[in-house]
Amino acid sequence: MSQEQEETLDQSKAPLMEHLLELRARLIKAFLWLLAAFAVSYYFSGQIYDFLVRPLAEAFEGEEGRRMIFTGLAEAFFTRLKVAPDARAAHGVERSIWGIWTESDDDVVALLMNQGLAAMARRDLRAALGKFEQIVKIAPGFAEGWNKRATVHYMLGDFAASLHDIGKTLTLEPRHFGALSGRGLVLLELENAELALQSFEAAVEIHPKLPGANLNAEALRREIEKNEI
Repeated sequence: MSQEQEETLDQSKAPLMEHLLELRARLIKAFLWLLAAFAVSYYFSGQIYDFLVRPLAEAFEGEEGRRMIFTGLAEAFFTRLKVAPDARAAHGVERSIWGIWTESDDDVVALLMNQGLAAMARRDLRAALGKFEQIVKIAPGFAEGWNKRATVHYMLGDFAASLHDIGKTLTLEPRHFGALSGRGLVLLELENAELALQSFEAAVEIHPKLPGANLNAEALRREIEKNEI
C-alpha cells in the first residue's frame, strides 16, 4: 500500500470514529433521560393514579353513597398494574398480585402450596403434581391451585389437562394474566397460532408490561402476517 493510500485510509477512519463517539454520547444521554423519566414517574405514581381516576371520582361527586371502591384485595394492584410507567414498576406490582393469589387462609392448603412450589423448584414434577391435586380436591375454589396444576401438566407435556386446569383458573379468576399467558404457550405447542395470539393479547390487556406475553404476541403477529402474504 502506498503512502498516499495509507493517508487516504487514515482520513476515512477519522470521520467514522467521530460518528461512533457521537453515537455513544447520544446513547448515554438517552439512557440518562430514560432513567430520569422513570424516577420522576415512580415518585409521582400516586399522583398519576389519582389523575387517571379523577374523571370517575368527579362523576360520582355529589351523589350520596356513590364512590369508587376496590371490591377485592387485589383490585388496587390491578389498577396500578395498568398505569405502571415501566416494566420495573409493573414487576413490583405483579409480585404483590402473585403473593395474593398464592396465599390461602387454610393452613393445610398453604402447606401443600409451599410443598408443591418446593417440588417444582427442584424439578420433582410428579411430587408437585400430587400436592396441587390435593389442593384442588380440598379447595376447588382456590384458583391458584388449578393454575399451578396446569403449569405442572404443561411441563409434563399433558397439554389437554393443562388447558382444562387453565379454564378452571380463569373461571375463578378471569384476570389471571399468568393463566392467560400459559394458555398461549400451550396453544403454541398445539400449533394454534391464532388462538395463542388471542391468549397473549388478553394477558397483555390486563398486564401491559408482561414481558413473555408481549414478546410472544409480537412474534406471532409477524408470523401470521408473513403467512398471509
